[in-house]
Amino acid sequence: MPHGRGRPHRSTAATSRSTTSGSSRSPTGPAARRCGSAGSRSTRPCYAGSSATDPDALRGALSDAGRHPGSLELVGGIRGRFPDDRSTASIDEALEQVPPQLAAGYTAICFKPSMYTDDPHAVPELCRHVVESIRKM
Repeated sequence: MPHGRGRPHRSTAATSRSTTSGSSRSPTGPAARRCGSAGSRSTRPCYAGSSATDPDALRGALSDAGRHPGSLELVGGIRGRFPDDRSTASIDEALEQVPPQLAAGYTAICFKPSMYTDDPHAVPELCRHVVESIRKM
């Protein structure tokens, strides 16, 4: 039976634990997603800030094509590290990924709250914490 985006459901301890978004924390889940097209076997991690030169190369290509690089919004993101099969990731540890992205010109940072809390009622405070933490950087 399909689970999520066409991925087969695996009933192991690591994947059967439900979160508010319905995703799993398995090694094949969102935290392990790789760059590339659907079905790609790319081993290059897919996350913002993977290379400090990526934004510069993109800006250069836009300029070469006669487009204004300032019209492009660079959106970064953070990924959590799960210490075990049952715990949520540390938001403060994940936020350590933000300063290099800001320095590279990223102006928006995305994150998935369910990686950092299992309590839907805690999401507003979590979001306030993220916003305030990034403002102080």
